[in-house]
Amino acid sequence: MACHRERVSAGVFSKAGGNRVHMKEVIKMREMSNNETGIIKKISSFGEMGRRIREMGLVPETPIQIQGRAPLKDPVAVKIRDYVLTLRNDEASHIYVEVDRTKNE
Repeated sequence: MACHRERVSAGVFSKAGGNRVHMKEVIKMREMSNNETGIIKKISSFGEMGRRIREMGLVPETPIQIQGRAPLKDPVAVKIRDYVLTLRNDEASHIYVEVDRTKNE
């Protein structure tokens, strides 16, 4: 008998079918892996930094992809629309992204 579950908790939604679980999680952009894609859900920074982040086009409901990181993991290169920009990790910590993760159960 297949196990079907749905979990809703702090922005985490999942459905299970068989042995694989597909989860949508909201995480900080700095926690994303290379080539991982997601959709921006929230900018937690206000003031000057929040304004600069939004002016770069990083606004809610925008799809992004992590293109790569420097050897020491800072900065991070992000593809947004048809261009790539780089952000420091302290800026990326204020951007919350919904990602689709698949895990084995």
